[in-house]
Amino acid sequence: YLMNKNIDVVLAPDKGATWRAEKAAEILGCKWDFLEKTRITDEIVEIKPKNVDVSNRTIAIIDDIISTGGTMAKAVSEIKRQGAKEIYVACTHGLFVGEAIDKITAAGATEIISTDTIENSFSKVRVAPQIASVLRDSIFKLNYI
Repeated sequence: YLMNKNIDVVLAPDKGATWRAEKAAEILGCKWDFLEKTRITDEIVEIKPKNVDVSNRTIAIIDDIISTGGTMAKAVSEIKRQGAKEIYVACTHGLFVGEAIDKITAAGATEIISTDTIENSFSKVRVAPQIASVLRDSIFKLNYI
């Protein structure tokens, strides 16, 4: 889905997700980096950006799960403050609890994208068939090995 968005930089919202950003950047043919994050409480997150030039660039911030949207909204806000042209927010599992969508949108996200592991109006990437196939094969092996 992001192949058509001319992404310049893929960012992981924290160091633990760098492998995801690196892999996505490899597929998209662009640079990648991560944001340093310090969780103060469940609802309060402090983000210190790495030294990445996002000015006038199209950015994709990719994470595994978006729940309340607090972390992602802070990341979007910080990248927007640094002058990003467009910011695409993408996740594997979009829970979008409470006001998550409003927070991320208000922070300046261009678009929110999730897979269909949790069906919602932002499910733009289909992975359910691949998951079903893996589950089917695993169950078959368990029953016949």
